[in-house]
Amino acid sequence: MEKFSYLNSKTIGLAGISASIAGGCRHCPDYHFKKAIEVGCKLDQV
Repeated sequence: MEKFSYLNSKTIGLAGISASIAGGCRHCPDYHFKKAIEVGCKLDQV
């Protein structure tokens, strides 16, 4: 994600969860949740 190099990977992961929920996607939050956990977000953060 060179385009968002000023954001750390945890912030990008959490933003992905938020955007997919706000967008009303049914399966995207699952994907973004898993990616956020992979980059080091804790369960209480997501």
